[in-house]
Amino acid sequence: MLTVPVGGIHKNLILIKPGETGETYYTLYTRNGGPGEVSYKTYSVANVHKKEEMTMPEGLNVSIEPSKFIAQSHKNYTSKITVKTSPELFPHDVNVSAGGIAGREYRFYTYECFSKAKKKR
Repeated sequence: MLTVPVGGIHKNLILIKPGETGETYYTLYTRNGGPGEVSYKTYSVANVHKKEEMTMPEGLNVSIEPSKFIAQSHKNYTSKITVKTSPELFPHDVNVSAGGIAGREYRFYTYECFSKAKKKR
């Protein structure tokens, strides 16, 4: 259906080492959807395509900006996703990827899941 909003992550695999920061972007294409409030939430999951929320390990920070805004029909909106790791973050503390961790390099998979949007009246 061409009326339903869709989105896409620009780069869905981020490889970073302890103490590094990685980033990617998410673009929402509203199509006929809108006007309405868009709100994003980032959280850890057990594996790719799982939706059950897990606690983010200490030393791992994932953010998306802007995380909340009002979207209009037929517009594109891009938000920046930032992943920061502390130098103390150990590989066994990270449980956010299906591909595992090679040595001291972390693999972060990003993907989107949608819930019904709230239309602004």
